[in-house]
Amino acid sequence: DGQAAGQISLDTTGYTTVSGTTALGSTAVTVETIAAAVMTMQIPAATFVSPVTFSVTRLNPIALSPEGGTGPYGQPAVVDPMEAFQFSFAVPTLNQDATLGFEIHVAALSAVEQVDLLAALVGGRASLAVQGDAPGGSFQTFPVCAPGEPLVAGGCVRVEPLDASGAPLPPGSTDVPAVVRFTGVVGHFSTYAVVVAGAPGDSDFDGDIDLLDFARLGACLAGPHGGLPAANCARLDLHPDADVDLEDFASFQRTFTSE
Repeated sequence: DGQAAGQISLDTTGYTTVSGTTALGSTAVTVETIAAAVMTMQIPAATFVSPVTFSVTRLNPIALSPEGGTGPYGQPAVVDPMEAFQFSFAVPTLNQDATLGFEIHVAALSAVEQVDLLAALVGGRASLAVQGDAPGGSFQTFPVCAPGEPLVAGGCVRVEPLDASGAPLPPGSTDVPAVVRFTGVVGHFSTYAVVVAGAPGDSDFDGDIDLLDFARLGACLAGPHGGLPAANCARLDLHPDADVDLEDFASFQRTFTSE
């Protein structure tokens, strides 16, 4: 826990849940996971009239799975959260906008996660998403900022591929980033996640539904009540019932582009 009359800065590396009370001045919390991610929350002074209790909980990555949600422009999407944090504040609405930052260390991801993240980066399909607190709420993905576009609450997310020294990679670079930084501005607290998102059937988030996705479908096709042979098979469970069967295959056929 932490509390201060002026400024407060908490580094809680290795903890799953952080709780404390905001300062009368600014409040900053950094959570570095043992594996792949760093989350930073920055709350400016005058955000609250008086100190407010809060907690920040990292959601178990094993429990995160692809699910139906909403793309950045309101379209149906399959949203796959990579890292997610639940923010609980006694007063959830802010008088000043806060900044959330996530850094994903690419080398700490699995081989499949690396491929999917890099493909999603190219097409602007890696971003942040918010999930409401109501039971059964789905993720809403934020659009990626265009160059020079300002950060505003509820607006776009700045996505920056960085090299090993922390310097931004130049636009159009084909180098594999060491870190990918996601920065957004929020006006209220809920559950926020780094996600890759795509159209239903686009299992590798590369912007099309092609033979690569068809091959993944074949590997995941286990029939009714057959379960999901691999975690990423949930991306092809297009009628979410915890299996990939002929019903999902029929939906996939309707979206197949072959390109």
